[in-house]
Amino acid sequence: MLVIDAFWEKRNLDIETKEIILSDSDSLLDIENVLNSLPSKKQYIVVKIPAGKPDFIKLLTEKGFCFIESLFEVSLRITDFQLPKSLKKFDEMLTYRKLASNKDFEKLEIEIKRGIFTTDRIALEPNFGIDISALRYINWLKDEVQKGSEIFEILCKEKPIGFFALKNLSDGKFDNFLAGMYRNDSAAGFGFSILSKPIIELQKKQAEFYVTHISSNNLAVMKLYFNFGFSPANVAYVMTKFYEVLV
Repeated sequence: MLVIDAFWEKRNLDIETKEIILSDSDSLLDIENVLNSLPSKKQYIVVKIPAGKPDFIKLLTEKGFCFIESLFEVSLRITDFQLPKSLKKFDEMLTYRKLASNKDFEKLEIEIKRGIFTTDRIALEPNFGIDISALRYINWLKDEVQKGSEIFEILCKEKPIGFFALKNLSDGKFDNFLAGMYRNDSAAGFGFSILSKPIIELQKKQAEFYVTHISSNNLAVMKLYFNFGFSPANVAYVMTKFYEVLV
C-alpha cells in the first residue's frame, strides 16, 4: 500500500488530496487502519484498487467512498502497429508539429479551457467540474514540459485540430499521457490522429512501446485503442471521497 500526499493537487483543486494505492497483499484491517488515521479535515481522497478485489470495494463503499472509474493501462509494440487502409488517405491529410513557444502553449491553454475534457474523474466530480479539470490538465502539461516531455499539435490543412503529449519512460517506452481533439468543425472525423500521429513520432524516436492510461468513462477512446491493437496491461478501480463536502 502506498499513501501519497498529492500536494500538487492543492494548486489544482484548492483542497488537500491524498492518493492511496492498494495492492493484492493488503488486508481489510490494513485499509481500515489507514482510513482511520487520516485527519478529519477537508480533503479529497482517491483510492486505486487492483482488479479482482470486491472485498476492498465493499469496505470502501461502507466507508462512504464512491466508485468513479476503471483506469486501464494499455500498451502496443510500435512495430505491431498498422493503420487501417480505410484511414490512410485521411491520415495523409494531417501533419503535426512540436509546440515550442510560450505563444504556442497559450493557444493550447485556450483550447483546453473550451472544455475538451469532459469524462475524467475531476470533470465528473460535482465539487470540481470541467473548468477545474481544464486547469489541472494545463498545470500537468506545464510540469511535464519542465521535466522534458514534449507537446505536439495536430493540423489539418494548417489548421490546428488537436494535440498529444509524450513522456519518455525509459527502456524504449513512451507514454502518450495526454491527448485531445479541439472543439472545431475541422477536427470532426479525425479522432484517430491522437493515436496515429504519436506513433509516427515514436517511430522517429525508435521507441519500442507506446503506453498510456484510459478511463472507462471515455468509451470512444477505449474503442479506438482496442480497435488499433492495443492490449490492456493493467486495470485499477478508482474510488473517491470528500472528507467534508465542499461548499
